[in-house]
Amino acid sequence: MENKNLLTLPKNAPFSQEQKIWLEGYIKGVSYVTNLVNESSDKENLQQTSAILFASQTGNAESIALDLADKLKAFSVIDMAEISAQDFRSLKQAVIITSTYGEGEHPDNGQILWDAMQQESGITLGSMEYAVLGLGDTAYEEFCKAAEDWDAFLRGLGARPLLNLVKLDVDYEAHTNEWMERLVAVCNDKTATIPSKKTPPPKLQKKKSVYSKSNPFMSTLLQRRLLSGQSSSKQVFHFSFAANDTDMRYSVGDTLGVIPSNSDTLVNGILGSGGWTGDEEIAGATLKDELKYKWEIRLPNTTFITAVLERTRDKKLHNIFKDKEAREDFLYGREVLDFLREYQPSFTPQEFVKLLKPLQHRLYSISSSPKYHPGEVHLTIVNVEYTFSGRPCQGVASCFLSQRANVGEKVPIFIHPNRSFSIPEDGTAPIVMVGPGTGIAPFRAFMQERLAREATGENWLFFGDRTRKDDFLYEQELCAWQKQGKLRLSLAWSRETSARQASKKNYVQDRMLEEGKDIFILLERNGHFFVCGDAKRMARDVEATLLEIIATHGAMTVEKAVAYLNALKKEKRYVRDVY
Repeated sequence: MENKNLLTLPKNAPFSQEQKIWLEGYIKGVSYVTNLVNESSDKENLQQTSAILFASQTGNAESIALDLADKLKAFSVIDMAEISAQDFRSLKQAVIITSTYGEGEHPDNGQILWDAMQQESGITLGSMEYAVLGLGDTAYEEFCKAAEDWDAFLRGLGARPLLNLVKLDVDYEAHTNEWMERLVAVCNDKTATIPSKKTPPPKLQKKKSVYSKSNPFMSTLLQRRLLSGQSSSKQVFHFSFAANDTDMRYSVGDTLGVIPSNSDTLVNGILGSGGWTGDEEIAGATLKDELKYKWEIRLPNTTFITAVLERTRDKKLHNIFKDKEAREDFLYGREVLDFLREYQPSFTPQEFVKLLKPLQHRLYSISSSPKYHPGEVHLTIVNVEYTFSGRPCQGVASCFLSQRANVGEKVPIFIHPNRSFSIPEDGTAPIVMVGPGTGIAPFRAFMQERLAREATGENWLFFGDRTRKDDFLYEQELCAWQKQGKLRLSLAWSRETSARQASKKNYVQDRMLEEGKDIFILLERNGHFFVCGDAKRMARDVEATLLEIIATHGAMTVEKAVAYLNALKKEKRYVRDVY
């Protein structure tokens, strides 16, 4: 948000540096609150009465919104972070497309509007018609929770559904066209809304590529290099792929889709446990090929588990699935093969395949800049390997790349744009990056891009893992940039102790707190704050620490610190790529 008529301190004001920071934070907080009151009169009022609103963590909901806008010409496309509660209430037709991440959480750009609407009191939406499309993964307990929240909320305030709530699983692409056609048919029966003269901003123009999940680019695997040390508790690899095709252009912040195949070991284990040869015919192909290339055969989904329960009289198993906590503990690490071996349910090959979900591509943050490595695209991936009941278990895509795909061979990949996660166009703007573990991936790309652009703004990275000796990913590159004065580096090693830490584990959020004063100074200088990595723990702890830093060094109440952080989100200066 642009603060108009913002008071500023004279450069020669008779205050200490700490007093200046406090006063500037106070002025910013007051200005933010004032602008919330005056915002609607300062900007062009929302012209559309029909809108498609998206909330997306990785870009899928945004992509669907833009496709739908091609069919519904009278509807504008709006990022949920960019519409106020007042403007939302004025809509006559609202189509909400939202994903859900973590444990039933709203995407970052949708959380602001959701929170704002929860604070509205005494309102009704009887004049609004709406539709909600949810994207999620049935492997998670809170499947499409954000979409369910919006549907219940709007319906509860009297809004009338154009269509009933639709929730789509990870194979959503196979079903979105049908949903769009139904919605377009309903909307075309309504009185058309006069389109406004407003056009979506450039960032909402969809980039088309001939390559996709259904038509991947067959790229040569150029390099596979182990990044972690021999004594590390995990293996982290660096991969380089050929991207020497004009339709494989990408931007830093984008993700790369990798289309893996299942391991022969797992396929053969399932065939043996099911009592099948693998030569059985399924839709014109052999069962073995279907299991290897087409279906998710590692982690059990809800439909498969239900079918197993229907075929077993094991009372202990039935009791486990009546209790949420017991169910989660039981499923942790357990695979489809374990169910087949332990409970021996009887399935025909056709019945078994119908219980499976389609084999999905995996998305990984790109760890290179096309300006720094033309014709290549890089990934940084931790190998998923563990033992369950004495049997080795492997991640589908990570082990496909690290063990089964050979350097020089072709691997199916495609670019998945992530428009909301990118470096600022203003090269003088400072950036703070928090990416422990493989969360470093996009920030290596950010650094390469900033250097290629000759950006002058400060670059500050918070990185950490277990030990410096074995887990310092890209150590030579990062330390070289630090030595050249191009990168400020703050490190946290959770399994190493020092006099400063004593026996306490040291995480990136602890380093943030120690250097909170400087972080706040950079935010006040139009700084951008990025987070990449684990959504369940790390990202939450980092956000809580950032709020504490804002409140402490900005001399704000908790409420004003939250407002300050929300302003950063709306300005796209606090952005997360979490999973």
